[in-house]
Amino acid sequence: MDKEIVTSAAEAILVLLLADIEKTWMNKICDSLLELCFYRKEPGLHDFLRLLDISMYLDKMELSEFRQKRLSTILADIDLQTDYNQITDESETQIKEIIMTRMLCAHLAYQLYLYEEKQNMEHAEGTLLWKDICRGERSCKEFAEVRNGWI
Repeated sequence: MDKEIVTSAAEAILVLLLADIEKTWMNKICDSLLELCFYRKEPGLHDFLRLLDISMYLDKMELSEFRQKRLSTILADIDLQTDYNQITDESETQIKEIIMTRMLCAHLAYQLYLYEEKQNMEHAEGTLLWKDICRGERSCKEFAEVRNGWI
């Protein structure tokens, strides 16, 4: 896929998020975003994570049990994928990409945590994992940009 096409599509989705469209259409869009994040589709993973974060922040997505589990899996998988110990090429670009991805996951996990609190839902494993990364024992090994994703 072409990065410019993905960015254009992400901007169109953002317009829809900010508009007042039917919940059924919004849920279909969010399901597609979840699918793209689940397979860590590049280019565009950062855009997709950001859009999911915005949809959670604006309370546009109905979080079913399936969606909660899918988000939890995405967050846990991305933590493993972006583990700093797996960096083979110590290029500045690669490290910045990893930090950005982890920062977006921290923001998304925080929105998921707030949603679970508001709905009196049990917290998903991925949510608790990122809480530990940002505020728990693992936070001392994390960059400040990532930790600050958990306000």
